Amino acid sequence: MFTRRELLKLGVLTAAASFLPRSIFAATVSAKKILILGGTGFLGPPVVERALQRGHTVTLFNRGKSNADLFPNVEKIRGDRERGELDGLRNDQRWDVVIDVWANDPAVVVPMAELLAKRTDYYHFVSSIAAYAEYSKIGMDETAPTRLDKSGYGGNKAKSEKALTDLLGDRVGICRPCAIMGPRDDSLSYHYWLSHLVKDEEFVAPGTGDDAFVQYVDVGDVANWMVDCAEQARPGIYNTLSEPVVFKTFLSESAGGIGGKGRPVWVDGDYLRNEQHIKTFDNMPYWNPDRPGFERISSAKARAAGFTNRPLRDMAKDAWASYQKTVPANLVYPQTQWSYEWGISPDRERAILAAWKKKKAG
Repeated sequence: MFTRRELLKLGVLTAAASFLPRSIFAATVSAKKILILGGTGFLGPPVVERALQRGHTVTLFNRGKSNADLFPNVEKIRGDRERGELDGLRNDQRWDVVIDVWANDPAVVVPMAELLAKRTDYYHFVSSIAAYAEYSKIGMDETAPTRLDKSGYGGNKAKSEKALTDLLGDRVGICRPCAIMGPRDDSLSYHYWLSHLVKDEEFVAPGTGDDAFVQYVDVGDVANWMVDCAEQARPGIYNTLSEPVVFKTFLSESAGGIGGKGRPVWVDGDYLRNEQHIKTFDNMPYWNPDRPGFERISSAKARAAGFTNRPLRDMAKDAWASYQKTVPANLVYPQTQWSYEWGISPDRERAILAAWKKKKAG
């Protein structure tokens, strides 16, 4: 791992400057001791990398099971939060910052925070836009109601947010990203579209291309923001995601990043749902006509504080390069993952295209 001085000599930080929050370069910051809970999955590695590049000292707390070979020169403390195995942290060791990368269940989040509350100056928690109560309103911001009375992932995130805020007050910062994309992403939702775009074939695309929106965020953008928050001890909640783009732009810019030749055939949304029984969001990932506010959430507060996005083409390029290493080239959709059924089968897609063209011609 390069030191920050070596990176500066190589010009790496200068080249990357356009992708970093403006406030990172606003002033010199003092090096901090940062404890990262997790750190070797999807979002964790770029957070560790950014923190090290900025000259901070990093400690990881995790089970040592996911990508355990990463960061051999970083201090590691082993334990299992879900089993309550926190003995490695039951001491007087202190950190300037604690970053909680992955947990959602308050039964996992809160005991750790209580254990460390008096031994850190700042706590950063990764939440999600799933914490919002509902999505009928376009442009909602961080003050919108959350799912405190609900179960599941979004409800857990909302409850954890409240518990951390009650415990830590203005010493906690919270980011609410949308579904994060980029290197090491194990979700197949973005892969579905990229795998269609890369082929020189027609494929089903939902709606007109202009009647639905998508918001996205690159894993590096979220990592940059989190480390910036740690450096600034920035309190409060921030939506960290792109400005909304229409679905047509989402696909065309993604295609531009991977040299895609796929040809979207825009099929009426009502026809897809009512006559072809396509499930929104699942069968057509990121398509949310039933929840107009889900893909049109305000990120104005974060942007005013320096949050920025990489260009969509660059994100697509890196995401596709990563998928090619982790996803079989012959993968066939649909694919069931967690509670979702991503995509539709090639046979079903051909049938929908034929039926739609016949309907338009007749």
